[in-house]
Amino acid sequence: MNKLGSVIRFTFRSQARTKGFMIGTGFFVLLITIGIHLPLILQAFNLDDEDMVAVLPSASMIPASLQMFYAQQEDASLSIILLDDQGSQEANEQLAKKMLFDGEIDGYLIIQEDGSELASTAQYKAKDIDSGVLQDLQIALQLIRTGLVAEKLELSGDDLVELNRSFLIHSSIVTESDEGKSEGQVAMTFIFVIVMLTLLFMSIFGGGAMVATEVSSEKSSRVMEILITSVKPLTQMFGKVIGVFLVGLVQMLIYLAAVAINLMLPHNRDAFAFFEMDLSGISASLAIFFILFYLIGYFSYAVMFAAAGSIVSRNEDISQVISPLTVISLAVFYVAIFSISNTGAAYVEVLSFVPLFSPILMFMRIGISNPAVWEIALALVINVAFIILVGWFAAKIYRAGVLMYGKKPALKEVWKAMRYR
Repeated sequence: MNKLGSVIRFTFRSQARTKGFMIGTGFFVLLITIGIHLPLILQAFNLDDEDMVAVLPSASMIPASLQMFYAQQEDASLSIILLDDQGSQEANEQLAKKMLFDGEIDGYLIIQEDGSELASTAQYKAKDIDSGVLQDLQIALQLIRTGLVAEKLELSGDDLVELNRSFLIHSSIVTESDEGKSEGQVAMTFIFVIVMLTLLFMSIFGGGAMVATEVSSEKSSRVMEILITSVKPLTQMFGKVIGVFLVGLVQMLIYLAAVAINLMLPHNRDAFAFFEMDLSGISASLAIFFILFYLIGYFSYAVMFAAAGSIVSRNEDISQVISPLTVISLAVFYVAIFSISNTGAAYVEVLSFVPLFSPILMFMRIGISNPAVWEIALALVINVAFIILVGWFAAKIYRAGVLMYGKKPALKEVWKAMRYR
């Protein structure tokens, strides 16, 4: 036990003191801080200038109505300019184009003539199409045209309100044990699950790759020959796996602390209140399941990465042996991201019981769709059994692989290592 503790301490110190760890951690803390403050930063750089949009002459009533629509708004995002008729459509557009490149306007709108006063199509032209301006114009033109049609049909104001009233559907996730989650709670849980999935992927894959690199580095420096005489290979493997796990845990705690500190700042609390984000949607049980599946996911991958690192003697060969694990981890992450809006899909439910996929997909299901208790229990049992089985195989590979020098990884060599007694 003392030797295991010594390996854990040695691995933790050697990894936590590296410049890569310090610089990488500091860089991600900076990214987290910038990401949380991004709305505030964008607001600080926003000069609140109105976009100037010119509207070419038209027989339709829409241009004048559009100008009046924005003139009546206190904080209008657009300012409408009605161009004088130059005698032809080509001359009108030529004038608008000249104004655009002279910097007098940001874009111009051409109402498509269809022989009626209530045109239904238009074309917006600019040097750079701003999707926000385009959407703003689309909404304004739709409202104006609806109002003009209602006026033509002699509909009252109340009739127009009823005509424009949207049919709203409020959703709520219901379970047998409680009344369910509101939309605000679901939204906050959704955000939390996405963040945790990203942390899971980064920690599991990053920690596993760190284990493989640590083992390979010691072999390339011949330190392994010294360690093997005083510490059993199995103790070395699990010592390194746990040591790197503690490094990753410290890193994750630093990230979470950075998130918590930034979110507790007054202006960020106001932002949460403005967007009506309900933090009560994040339950204590969800945090507990995150810890459980983080441990399962990390150890599932880490023991395999350790075995992979033990059969190469140069860091240059690491990418070759861990490439299958890299492909699997990326596949898991992409399946989770592309399925997060459809956690009830059959393939997601099946894969949530498959080891290596389960730590991320089952956690995703728990956070969003509330699977049955027996499903969670079965996934935990399958994954624990998988860790024990893979740990046994990995230990056999590691025991023989740590002294394999000058050999490139091959299936034949791996099979021999597994049969070694």
